[in-house]
Amino acid sequence: YAKPDQTPTDSLSLKDLVNEIVQSQKTLGSSIQWNTEISGELKILGNRDKLKQAFLNLLVNAEQAVKEAKAAAITVKCFDEGDFVKVEIKDNGCGMSEETKKRMFEPFFTTKAKGTGLGLAVTRKIFEMHRAQVQVDSQMDLGTSFQIQFQSQ
Repeated sequence: YAKPDQTPTDSLSLKDLVNEIVQSQKTLGSSIQWNTEISGELKILGNRDKLKQAFLNLLVNAEQAVKEAKAAAITVKCFDEGDFVKVEIKDNGCGMSEETKKRMFEPFFTTKAKGTGLGLAVTRKIFEMHRAQVQVDSQMDLGTSFQIQFQSQ
């Protein structure tokens, strides 16, 4: 976590990466309704392995959040918007309290019985390394949405 990372210089397609990650999560056999909307080239400069880790962290959190939902659903959208590539991961799970929203990116803060509190802290660091903007919207019992905006290549 503390090790400095270099700014990524590899060209990659978020379209391919996000599709791969979502498909791998779908095959785990859960009862979650997966909705994907991926369009455009979605080319950015990035570190594939680091971004895979970050997106996987967000999807695992979303899966855990929808465990108690009656019609569990996760939506992943990726699209070009002018000079930017946007990714949205949205769930209809338990949502977060105001306190959790304030602290969610703090290292070692967790609401999970067996959590380390490093998942979202590492995820944030990876997105910062990619100079991505992150916005989080969450409401208790309604779900959470993470929107990540990258500079287009």
